[in-house]
Amino acid sequence: MTASEGYRVQLRNKPFRRYFIGESVSSVGDAMTDITIVMLAISMLEVGERPMGIAVATGAYLVPSLISGVLMARRIGGLSGRTMLLADNLWRGTLLGVVAILAVTSTLSFTWCVVLLALSSVTRPLNGTGARAIVREITPEGQLFSANSLVGLAIQSASLIGPVTAGFICTWFGPGLALGLDALSFLFFAVTLLLIPRSAATRPPQGAHQDAGPEPAKSMGVLQSLRVPSIGMLFGLTAVFHVLYGPFVVGLPLIVEERSFGPETGAALGILWSAFGVGAVVGGVVAGRFTGLAQVRIAALSAAGWGVTMFIVAMPVHFSVALVAMFLGGLAYAPYGPIVSTIMQRGLSPAQLNEVSSYYGSMTSVASPLGTFVGGAAVGLVGASNSILSVGLTLAAVGVVISLVARSKKRDVKDYALSGSA
Repeated sequence: MTASEGYRVQLRNKPFRRYFIGESVSSVGDAMTDITIVMLAISMLEVGERPMGIAVATGAYLVPSLISGVLMARRIGGLSGRTMLLADNLWRGTLLGVVAILAVTSTLSFTWCVVLLALSSVTRPLNGTGARAIVREITPEGQLFSANSLVGLAIQSASLIGPVTAGFICTWFGPGLALGLDALSFLFFAVTLLLIPRSAATRPPQGAHQDAGPEPAKSMGVLQSLRVPSIGMLFGLTAVFHVLYGPFVVGLPLIVEERSFGPETGAALGILWSAFGVGAVVGGVVAGRFTGLAQVRIAALSAAGWGVTMFIVAMPVHFSVALVAMFLGGLAYAPYGPIVSTIMQRGLSPAQLNEVSSYYGSMTSVASPLGTFVGGAAVGLVGASNSILSVGLTLAAVGVVISLVARSKKRDVKDYALSGSA
């Protein structure tokens, strides 16, 4: 079956189609958030306060989910993906809506912005966990990678639409309105989830055990999960990826502002991220044709490709060169998310998938803000370009090393089923 045929099979499945529509709209809002929070922080801070201010605001949207993810991990094993996604979308949609209203009415202080962003992040671990769970629950037999690739394609398409939309809305109408649209996208997703019958999202699909492997023990701690080779390497790779990504988030808007690329800062930033989105869409379409990509070594090469992109963008290059680099970065990064999801879905039981996904979300929740705080400090000390040059080279090197290590093991992902390590 070709990728396009696999996509048609998924979209003819009504529960998956409804989930996919909601995920697609919500992903556009999510893709707007990165730009919107940065521009919101810039609008409330003096020039000298911006590097650390951007780091604080961005980190506030991530940090609390570290604690909540760990606390929830062993308590959500019996929850359906639909339930987890509903809780997250209703909570975040409501709180981000409050921030947007306060911003539009010019009654939002930077302190309250940080507090509300922090509160909204509490349910973030339920998003990735719920997405992986619901895809496995409603996906026909043997179609996990196809389903994950289709979802990944929607998310990457959103990275094409969201940033440029946020950039122009922030420039013309202010970041408050952009954040309001993000809040509405979460609430729309909640509505589409309510249209999915509860029964369709609470039972494994027929034949799902063939993808999941034998049913292992009911629960496992994070340390036990890390002893499973594929899971452990993915945790380590993703942690490094997120830490080294932080300086890029902090430094890119400052580079754009310093170099006066042409458009307004918000618009130029949006255009650059949209170039990444174009590459990611192309990469997602191509990657979906090759089910054999669901390997740790391919994920590592994907991360290395993004490291090279960061290095090029940090160089004193013309705006067109930066656009091409961002496109190639999206092309390289596109398979990463579907690979991670497929490896987890194949190697973990339903309860363990929820638990380990929550740990995974908590890990990214600490790695991402750590990266942004380090990025804010580094940018303040050595400048945006030098910081991004260093982390780009480091990520490229780490990705290549992990890829070589994973390749040397010469194991298929199904050999990592937890039944062999419980």
